[in-house]
Amino acid sequence: MLRGKSIMKIIKLSNKQFNELQEFIEKECDYVSEIASEYIDSEIGNELIEDNKPLFDLQKAISKVKR
Repeated sequence: MLRGKSIMKIIKLSNKQFNELQEFIEKECDYVSEIASEYIDSEIGNELIEDNKPLFDLQKAISKVKR
């Protein structure tokens, strides 16, 4: 970061590559959520979600991409 500002990156993907990436990320997020739900009343579930926060952030960012 430069003085508190983030630098944007551009990644060029074909529609097929984008769709495959989006599908992969969604499946991984679903898997993490499913496992975490088995430990819902446990610190393990919270840690699992927190450890995978970058993955969930990426899922959110990809969902905003206009096609």
